[in-house]
Amino acid sequence: MLKDVRVFLNTVSRSIDLMKQGGIDAGMRREETEDALILTISIPKARQTT
Repeated sequence: MLKDVRVFLNTVSRSIDLMKQGGIDAGMRREETEDALILTISIPKARQTT
């Protein structure tokens, strides 16, 4: 297992940014515990219309 997960976190963050640029209101919540780094990714099922 890799000790440094920054590369993976950066990839996920960039993916969320790309979805937002495409009009998808995606989001990510990051939570750190003693044992784990928990990422919760929210992607709406329906595209927002404006």
